[in-house]
Amino acid sequence: MHKLMAVMLSLAAPLAAQDADWGRLRGLRPGEVIWIEYAKGDHIKHAKGEMRAWSEESLTFTTRKGETAIARADVRRVAVYGGKSHVKGAVIGAVIGILPGVLVGVGTVVAESGRSTAADVGGGVVGVMGIGAAIGAAVGRTKTVVAYQAPKK
Repeated sequence: MHKLMAVMLSLAAPLAAQDADWGRLRGLRPGEVIWIEYAKGDHIKHAKGEMRAWSEESLTFTTRKGETAIARADVRRVAVYGGKSHVKGAVIGAVIGILPGVLVGVGTVVAESGRSTAADVGGGVVGVMGIGAAIGAAVGRTKTVVAYQAPKK
């Protein structure tokens, strides 16, 4: 009898966790920016919009195209805007600056003396990476926080 109860409780735990995750969406404020992934027929759709309403059965949000209500069974993932990450933006900007930095380094050296050295190319890379990092840090990168993730089927 105790083993049967243990099995029943272990099967019920994931369902309770799923309900708790869906319940977290109740705390979203109307007008809050959300990213939602949902099923529409056989296709997975993505949308960005503003939270409108939450219920046990559905989630309603507004996009440029209008208001949409998605049934709970079709919602796969909901993420909430979490601000900007300037560090991530700086890293992305620096990585993007690598190739142009090499081209600037080689181009400068070839134009001046006809030869390029590793130090010359490295100087170009560092310079352009620094510019890319500064631009990326100023712009930032959008962070999202997952508010709901449907269980895998």
